[in-house]
Amino acid sequence: MGLEQTDWAKLRTLEHIRRLDPAAALEFNVTLQDARYRNWRIALVTNQLFDMARALRLSATANATSADRSVCLPITMSRAEADRQSVWPIGEP
Repeated sequence: MGLEQTDWAKLRTLEHIRRLDPAAALEFNVTLQDARYRNWRIALVTNQLFDMARALRLSATANATSADRSVCLPITMSRAEADRQSVWPIGEP
């Protein structure tokens, strides 16, 4: 998940760029696809783990750690709105 968050932090730099040259567009596209793949892998492994837990008759327990939603926010969300929705007192990356 940390690598996925790094990808999304890189993509957030788009907030400050008005035009992309072809090399930058390629770099951002590669980063976006990487983030999407990491998200897919996390979902796949999570589903597999839940299936295994059900087969073992394990029950879920509440997670006491606040969820970091930074990777789940839409790329179109403004920095200010992301910071308002952040669960972290220091804001989002």
